[in-house]
Amino acid sequence: MSKNILSYSPGNDNRITTQANLLKIAAVTIAIPRYAGAFALSAGFVAEGYLHTSLGISEVIAGVAMAVLEGFAIAFILNKWRLLKASSIAWYALLTVTSLLALSLPLVAIPYLYFMQNGFEAVRDVFPNIWLQNAWNFTVAFVPMLVVIGVGLADVNELEREQKQIDFELEASKKRAMLEMELSKLQLTVEQAKTANELEMRKLRAQYKVDISNVEARQEQKMSKGFICEHCGEAFEKQRQLNGHLAHCKVRANGHSKATELEQREGVG
Repeated sequence: MSKNILSYSPGNDNRITTQANLLKIAAVTIAIPRYAGAFALSAGFVAEGYLHTSLGISEVIAGVAMAVLEGFAIAFILNKWRLLKASSIAWYALLTVTSLLALSLPLVAIPYLYFMQNGFEAVRDVFPNIWLQNAWNFTVAFVPMLVVIGVGLADVNELEREQKQIDFELEASKKRAMLEMELSKLQLTVEQAKTANELEMRKLRAQYKVDISNVEARQEQKMSKGFICEHCGEAFEKQRQLNGHLAHCKVRANGHSKATELEQREGVG
């Protein structure tokens, strides 16, 4: 099941968010030369001479950094995109942003290559139509913001996915705890039944021993008596007791006695 809830650490979310923040900050930082020139121009200050050259060099450096940043941004977004549920809104959103980022490179580079190949002196020579020139300028300026949007969406969806994973793990942990509790109760019930059964068996064994002892005691008592009724087999200590018993012996009255049965068996034989 994925991550174990016991091994999960909020540091994973912090690491992902830190990566996303670095990419977003880098994307905006790359646009510093354009912002500097735009704000200066809005104030009526036209960059000339050394300042104009410095802004041009800064744009070259920003272009190099932008190419590297765009590669990292696409890799970051795709890494989060593949974890999303296919055909979901977030899945389509990240796919669209990634496609636009990938498309921005040729859209930005092709006019520049055309410019270099034909030896033009100005951008307006490449774009005879002012609307095409404005569209190209917008694409170049918007790419850093596209990186910010894509990375932000990927970061949000990753955090949501992590939160769902945590919720799932917590719910699974609760269910597992409930099952373990029910199992413990069942085991306790079985142990209690087993203990009760053992106690009952001990009682039965003790009662059996008592019964055996009583039978043995009665047998010993009979053996110690010397006067035995020949009809029912009951034993007496004295002759007087035997004589009194014979007067009331039910076996004798019915005509059945051990002696008679023995004589009958011998006669048959």
